[in-house]
Amino acid sequence: MTIDPGRNLFTSALESGNHVLAVAYRSDVALVTMCANRPECYGPSRDTMVTGVFTPGADSSLAGFREDEGIIQRIDQALRALAAARPQAGWDAFIARPSATAPQDRIAWQRVIASGHSQGGGHAAYLGKLFPLLRVVQFASTCDAANAIPAPWTAAGSGWMTSPAAAFFGFSAPTVFTNGVPTAGDLNCPYHLAVWQNLGMAASRQDDAADVCAGIDSHPAAILCGSNYPRWVALFR
Repeated sequence: MTIDPGRNLFTSALESGNHVLAVAYRSDVALVTMCANRPECYGPSRDTMVTGVFTPGADSSLAGFREDEGIIQRIDQALRALAAARPQAGWDAFIARPSATAPQDRIAWQRVIASGHSQGGGHAAYLGKLFPLLRVVQFASTCDAANAIPAPWTAAGSGWMTSPAAAFFGFSAPTVFTNGVPTAGDLNCPYHLAVWQNLGMAASRQDDAADVCAGIDSHPAAILCGSNYPRWVALFR
């Protein structure tokens, strides 16, 4: 399929009045493949991929992860480059302390809406655990569950800088369960609703009814099905 260049997830965020930054980061293997049914693996592995510093307990395949491959440093580098290249575009508003030594201390997190699809949505949620974000928008995510039980790091009482009840949003096509087993719908992230509830998200922020367009699987439908466009705009406002 071809993504509509005028009406897609990025343009919906722009229409909502936001600056939009798409961050590429190292993602060799899906987290669910790395951690599978090891619940204690998910949090440290996400921490490693977000910070760029190996965290004890993360999957061993991440042992050589470099800081410049981490999401935080890439956000920081992109913001500083954009602020320098486009001084009138307002990117400097996202730089809190230009002279700070650590990348995370240079970013004005309270102005940031972190969002992503699938694994990226989980990274957005993890950023909300580390920093006081303006908002977190999870598309068909967060998916971290072992044996159908949400990973420990997603527990509402596990310590959050951003309040899931107040600032977390989820948007996904539903999963159909038969006798407790996922059989249809979003089979790539079947337990997203359980994770949202474990996070302590307000029920009104859990939209589990994304439209699924013909020719698009349920999992990517939340970001690819154009009929969801008005809901994307609302999520970023």
